[in-house]
Amino acid sequence: ILVYPPATLGAINVTNADMHHLAPGQWLNDTIIELGLSLLRHDLQHRDRTFAANMEFFSTFFYGYHGVSSWTSGYDIFARDFIFIPIHTR
Repeated sequence: ILVYPPATLGAINVTNADMHHLAPGQWLNDTIIELGLSLLRHDLQHRDRTFAANMEFFSTFFYGYHGVSSWTSGYDIFARDFIFIPIHTR
């Protein structure tokens, strides 16, 4: 149904099955959460690039992943003003 952002590495592919998770009473799935974070990041970058540069957005797959240290190697995430880590515990 949707690929966002189009024609880029790491684009999010939203399917009809993913859209079902937007119905009332349904839990959001990883794809829908990733799409929301991507749209938020994109909007912030267009509104205020400096402000957006002080934020870090992690994937829904970040929490609980055993190789987390490799995802943050090379830079200090705590130098950011805001860090977004979506966590689903159920």
